Amino acid sequence: MKNIWGLIIFALVSNTSLADTAMPSSKELLKNFDKLGIADKGKWKNGESPDGVKLLSYRVDGDIYSLNPEFASSISINSGKKNKDEFLHSEGICKNLVFGVVGEKSKDIDNAVSDIVYGAAKSAERTTGEAIKDFWVEASFISIDKYPALACKVSKLVTWD
Repeated sequence: MKNIWGLIIFALVSNTSLADTAMPSSKELLKNFDKLGIADKGKWKNGESPDGVKLLSYRVDGDIYSLNPEFASSISINSGKKNKDEFLHSEGICKNLVFGVVGEKSKDIDNAVSDIVYGAAKSAERTTGEAIKDFWVEASFISIDKYPALACKVSKLVTWD
């Protein structure tokens, strides 16, 4: 009986019960973004966050994608002059972020991201998040100086093996 309890405890603390929170590798993410026509894998820049975390970034005008080992993010900065057009553009940047991380474009993912972005727009906190596939997707409306922006973040959902 003593050996059974030892085996049970070992199983609970061994690698078989560790949480899986790893994002796809940078190589896989770059391949996804390139394959889906979102961002050319040769145009990403190496960088570092203010706290020293290595990251990759891709920028086109006021839109920035960023990949690091813990999450992927995008920010779409607008002029605030063409609200509807800019909102739809920013929503598209958020959708592309999720497509790139998940590795596929689909109507289900498209609709789910729209729900998250519209939820953030309606929320008093101006932020919301939901699960899509195996990822947690967040959208936040923020301002940078006087410019409105939509920030999106995708991280791995915690699952137990």
